[in-house]
Amino acid sequence: MGLGAKRGHSLGFPSANLAKPETLVPGDGVYAGRAWLTDDSHWPAAVNIGPNPTFGEQIRKVEAHLIGFAGNLYGQEVAIDFVARLRDTKKFAHADELKTQLDIDIHLAASVAAATSAAK
Repeated sequence: MGLGAKRGHSLGFPSANLAKPETLVPGDGVYAGRAWLTDDSHWPAAVNIGPNPTFGEQIRKVEAHLIGFAGNLYGQEVAIDFVARLRDTKKFAHADELKTQLDIDIHLAASVAAATSAAK
């Protein structure tokens, strides 16, 4: 797991920054997914792939917010299963607008992940 700017944490949405994914990565956007940890636990996740244009960053990253997780992921390996694409990457006018959208994304990602888990 890579180190990020800890901006997600300061916005109230901590995320794991995945360093050098070992498999193919979908196109830029926001996804619903499941995050698997080394202890075999799994969590619904909202995953952003791409740059952070709201903050002027153009580096492509993979960041996952593990919904309901309240621990420390530094140094752990995290695997992501992508379940559904939620939206395109978008530049927001300010951080508060981004936070509002992150609330929506996380709620939707949790619902989609729960629905796909129940279908199995």
